[in-house]
This record gives sequence, structure tokens and C-alpha cells, in this order.
Amino acid sequence: MDTNELMRKLERYGADITGIDRRFYGDRELYKRLFYGMFADDSLSLLENAVEKKDYDKAFEYAHSLKGLTGNLGLTPLYKDICYLVEALRAKEYDNTNMQCDDVVYQMRLLEKMALE
Repeated sequence: MDTNELMRKLERYGADITGIDRRFYGDRELYKRLFYGMFADDSLSLLENAVEKKDYDKAFEYAHSLKGLTGNLGLTPLYKDICYLVEALRAKEYDNTNMQCDDVVYQMRLLEKMALE
């Protein structure tokens, strides 16, 4: 997919295109490489595994890592879901952790599917 098409899709997704251009100084090719590289990062699978095992300290670590990554990439809907999860884990409120993790996984899979189309 060419860079302009990716940016149009991300804009429809709700990504912060203005913020992306500002953070990456308009270098959309660099952004594209980092965006696709996000799918090679293992933080999401590590997060899922930690939540499944109820290892909430590790889950916080992985979620916080994803929060930084998705924030820098301007992926607003995914970033918001990760923020909810991070804040719940930070406050040690685990009642909705599985659902919040599922929301993050859903958003990531949605982006991955979009990126492959």
C-alpha cells in the first residue's frame, strides 16, 4: 500500500494525522515503516499472556510500552483503549482487565487488517 493510501485509511480510522506529521516532521515514509513495524513487536502477545495469567505487574509493563508506541504513532482509538487499561492496572482495579485487554487486541487487529488490505 502506498503511503498516501495508508494515511487516508488511518485518518478514517481516527488517527491524529496532523500530530503524526508534526511528530515525524512530515516524513511519512518513516512513519509507514514504524507503523508496519508495530505489528512485529511482541508487546501485544506478551500483554495478552500476562493478563491471562493474572500477572498484572507484567501486564502493566507491556500495556505501558504499547501506550507509548501507539501514542507516538498517533493511533488515537487504540491509544485511548490502552490508556484505560494502563490506568486500571496502575490503580490495581482488575475487574475489567480481560475486557479492556480484549478491546486493545480488537483495535490492534483492526489496524493490522487495514494495513494488509
